[in-house]
Amino acid sequence: MKAPVPTEADERRVIARFKQQWRSKYPELAALILLSNEQRFARAHTANSYLYWRGMQAQGYEAGVPDYVLPVAKRGYFSLWIELKRLRGSTTSPEQKAWCQALANLGHAVLIGKGATVVCETLLWYLQGDPTVPVTRETVRAGLVPRETRERWVE
Repeated sequence: MKAPVPTEADERRVIARFKQQWRSKYPELAALILLSNEQRFARAHTANSYLYWRGMQAQGYEAGVPDYVLPVAKRGYFSLWIELKRLRGSTTSPEQKAWCQALANLGHAVLIGKGATVVCETLLWYLQGDPTVPVTRETVRAGLVPRETRERWVE
């Protein structure tokens, strides 16, 4: 008999417990933000979800934005964005793929992770990395930024 597949809500609870357990060692975890998925809420809880979602879009909500953001600059990235998926039975929408690719192109680390275990391991990997050095005239002159960044720097 197969074990039941945890729901995405179950996986989010695991990540919330992980965040609480590891915050003393990695204080940056306090900045981990769960972004709400209003489109799913609208479909599940309103009689006319189309009109509700159109109203949310008018306020600036967009489909496909990843579930989590950790706005901490590490490992040469500006931040870490995470799209959480269930272990089985989930797919990544075209809007989610487009957001993840756009964020990666802008210099952010992006993970589409199946299950809380992968997400938690990635958070630990990310937080154990060196801080991203901001590109300023001083850091460029001091040689503290990678060579490929120095070559693109325009004074």
